[in-house]
Amino acid sequence: MYLSAGASADLADSLATINGVDKDGRGHREAMAAYKAISAQSADKLPDILKGMNDAGPLATNWLRSAVETIVARELAGEGKPPVDQLNQFVLDTSNGARARRLAYEVLQKADAGTYDRLIPGMLNDPSLELRRDAVTFGMQQAADLAADKPNEAIAKYQQLLVAARDLDQIQAIADQLKELGRDVNLPKALGVIADWKVIGPFDNTGGIGFTTPAPPEKEFNATAAYVGKTGDVRWTDDIAIDDFGRIDLNKTVEMLKEVTAYGRTIFVSGQARDVQFRLGTYNAAKIWLNGELVFASEVYHSGEKFDQYIAPAKLKKGENVILLKCLQNEQTQPWAKYWRFQFRITDELGTPITSK
Repeated sequence: MYLSAGASADLADSLATINGVDKDGRGHREAMAAYKAISAQSADKLPDILKGMNDAGPLATNWLRSAVETIVARELAGEGKPPVDQLNQFVLDTSNGARARRLAYEVLQKADAGTYDRLIPGMLNDPSLELRRDAVTFGMQQAADLAADKPNEAIAKYQQLLVAARDLDQIQAIADQLKELGRDVNLPKALGVIADWKVIGPFDNTGGIGFTTPAPPEKEFNATAAYVGKTGDVRWTDDIAIDDFGRIDLNKTVEMLKEVTAYGRTIFVSGQARDVQFRLGTYNAAKIWLNGELVFASEVYHSGEKFDQYIAPAKLKKGENVILLKCLQNEQTQPWAKYWRFQFRITDELGTPITSK
């Protein structure tokens, strides 16, 4: 942990004690004493305390957030002012952790009413998703103000925001505004959702056996072969049903059945070997293999569905990567259990879409 030259040894020790508390609470008594010592620090030590959050776990972060809030409240009550210049530098330094930078920004807002207008517009590509979201909100208001008299400028602004946005609600709202201005948006493409799949099924999942029992697609790929499925012979098909959000509807692509399994297969071409995130949304149990290696498994049915519901780390190799996705439907017949679909994309750690070459 890097602290400024002006940070005291006592503060450094207290921060180390706070960060030393483990998830089972060991070190809690020492951390309580350290928390009191940190909370008693003067406001000029706020940047050093915030730096202590950079490598902190969730428990230590809560301790340090509370200490920062205590110091700020005491300072403002005494008509003092936190060190605005140093906090401003801390927020702008993207090597600091996202949580610490966000807290520093919140402190700045309390000390300087112009913080939002001064900092947020420049954060469209910020690694802090919270600050980025604020910047997109700011830009959306700017675009809305332009729409009536300068529609072309509004369109350009919305298109810029569409690239920067990471939250589905903002992306949808931007797409809606562009549509009102006469520009349609391909949402699946904007979201980076993979829509180019070969699909095969249904195979049997009676009693949930399909989750652990390999069907032929897990053993081989033969684009022209016929396999014994649950209701007859099945073959790979490119005729898939995709909705406005890039979800693959297996009830339409395969057949509306219960206790069944289907597979999707796609080739993703990467320009380099790289770490990525696989992001899946589905109501159904699912497994994902990358180049034959299992990277994700969830035997959960109908607990809800949301965008980027499941996130799994993966490593692409340079060139072609084979992704095999298994999606399973169970026996439940309630109306909310009818869905059999998935939505899949590949991103970096910030949710930036990565597309196949």
